[in-house]
Amino acid sequence: MRSRRPWLFGAPLLPVLARLCGLPLHTLPFLNTFAAILTVLEVIYVLGSHVLVPFQLAAAACREVAQALEVYRLVALGVSLWSQLAVPLLFLVFWLVLFSLRLSSFLASSGSPLAQQGLLFLLLSSAAECCSTPYSLVGLTFTVSYLALGVLNLCKFYLLGFGAFQNGNVMHR
Repeated sequence: MRSRRPWLFGAPLLPVLARLCGLPLHTLPFLNTFAAILTVLEVIYVLGSHVLVPFQLAAAACREVAQALEVYRLVALGVSLWSQLAVPLLFLVFWLVLFSLRLSSFLASSGSPLAQQGLLFLLLSSAAECCSTPYSLVGLTFTVSYLALGVLNLCKFYLLGFGAFQNGNVMHR
């Protein structure tokens, strides 16, 4: 951890070191309690000295947003945050995880009537189950969007070869 004070991490070792030094057994519970209290005090000190860090980070983020808002205006700020936070990719991963969990639960329950219908029916019923909330519906739209982009890139590759990707349009949506 490259700490300047490695002895701060040594409090839990006090009972072990006491036993290795040959101290009597009746002192070990006292040393164990002392080591636990010392560890708790160190944790409280570290938490207390760093309690303002999240507020300082939030203030710095607000200053950055205000600075970007002055320079770029509201729409450009929204586009910048959209790309920095990778919102489409986040929704894509969310929906794919939700879909795979739903599909695996359908496949795991072999006694259900859905599992006996066939693979296409399972895929469609899993996709339908994953569109119950607005967030999952937005995730499905980004999944379809990335799927359409993949099909478009395959078609470009088939028709034009590697030259199709030299001037790619990243704003496919």
